[in-house]
Formats: sequence, C-alpha cells, structure tokens
Amino acid sequence: MLVVVLLVALAGCTGGLDALGDIQGTDAGGDGADASDGSSGGGDGGDGGDGSSGDGSAAAGDGNSAGDGTSQSLVENRSAVFREAGSYSSVWELRVTEDGTVSSATAYTTAVDYTNERSWFGMRTTSDGEVGTDYETYHADGRSYTRYGEGEDATYAVAEGEFAPGQSLFSAQAQSYVGDLSGYERTGTETYDGVRVTRYEETQRPTWFAGGSWTDGEVRWTEFTYSVLVDDDGLVRSEGWSAEGTDDAGVTVTVEYSYSVTGIGSTSVDEPDWTADADEGNQA
Repeated sequence: MLVVVLLVALAGCTGGLDALGDIQGTDAGGDGADASDGSSGGGDGGDGGDGSSGDGSAAAGDGNSAGDGTSQSLVENRSAVFREAGSYSSVWELRVTEDGTVSSATAYTTAVDYTNERSWFGMRTTSDGEVGTDYETYHADGRSYTRYGEGEDATYAVAEGEFAPGQSLFSAQAQSYVGDLSGYERTGTETYDGVRVTRYEETQRPTWFAGGSWTDGEVRWTEFTYSVLVDDDGLVRSEGWSAEGTDDAGVTVTVEYSYSVTGIGSTSVDEPDWTADADEGNQA
C-alpha cells in the first residue's frame, strides 16, 4: 500500500522530483513489465537507465550556484556520458521504516553494457516482510529473457528483440532531478565509487513532500535532508532524500529515497543462471 501512496503523493511534483510523474505508468503491485520493457521486440527493459533515444550531448549546465556562494555546473545529459563511457549500473530505491523495522521497500536495479549490447534490470518490492514483486529481464545477442516470480513459482518469457535500453521509464535522464543547486549548501568532499565528489545538502522540507501520506495515520515530520553527490566534471553520481517524523501512535516513521550510479565504464552484464530454464520453457 505504501508504494501506491508514494506514486500518488509524488505524482506531478515539481523541483527535485518532477520526473516521478513518469512512474505513474507502472503498476507497483504488478509484475513490473511495463516499468522495464526496454526492448523494441518486447521484453528487454534492461536499461532502466538510458532514457535518451538520440545521441544527446553531455553539455554542462549554466553554473548553478550553491547556497554557500560556490557554483558548479551540472551535466545536463547523464545518458550521453554513460553511452560514451560504454556502461554503467544504477539503483533506484525507496524504503519506509517504522520504529526501525522496514515496512515497505522498492528497488529497481539496472546494469547496461553498451559496447556488448547487454542489459539487465531487476525489480523487487516488499511489504511487511513479504515479497510483492520479484522480476528480472536480461537482454543479449538479440534475445530478451524475462523472469516473473521466484523459485518453483517462477515463470519465464523469451523473445527476439533489439538492444534498446533507452526505452525504460526508469532512465538515467528521467532521474536527473537536481537541475539547480541554488539553495543547497556545499558541505565538503568525499570519495564515491572511487571518484572524488562534492556533497550538497538541503534541509528545508519542500512543499511537494508536505502532502505525502506514508502511514495510515498523520505524521508530524521533524527532519528532512536532500543530498546530492557531484563529481569534478559536474556529473551527479548520487542523490536522494530522507525524512523522519512521528505518527499519531508515537511510532517513528522514516522515509528514504535514493538514486545512485556506479561502475561508469566498468560495468559488465553477466547472464543470469535462470536463462537456461527460460530457454527450456520456450522450447516446450
């Protein structure tokens, strides 16, 4: 239920989360096929992270200024950077905890190898410890493999299709939420995925979050932080927010969202061990 509430609460949001409106096209409680079908032949979906059908350009922004008076230009088209590098991995994740116990979690994991035209996408949702959705799709050598469910309950699909990772809703370009660092405070530098990055933070709770309902009762939110990690080339490597409050029953509620990119130029996509079962079922 909480995942559905998220989609309603953030639909059409402005500022940092305007791109989440695209996610309304998925059924959070379903098999995830619509969320990750990235093959023109029907079934790749492995990108979850390109999002640009053309070549695009990795042009920098216009010198967005941070709250402490510094400025850093941001790469406008991360997809173009990933294609030029040849590969990347990404994770889109949302988690809700109540008194320290995870009550709802959603994760979309992506790996794309442009050089060898391979991609993998995984979608997994849980609620109160129960798995709601477990879905994978893998593309290689002109074939797309899809798995729904796990173990003995798993079903498979195999289809011919072109490598087209840019057709996924969960694209890198769609996740470029931060277009302007004005209002963010530069808090220092650190190392992320082997690269030096600068951390920017904003602690003022935005208006788009105020209407969000994350539990069955009202929550009095007391803390909010939006963090962005930007490398020296202006590429946003990671961004996300966390909020904490207390509901009517005195339960501490924490909501955490993140979108992170790793393995730029070094990601390899291995064939899942279940593709043999998919091929066998396809021949039956």
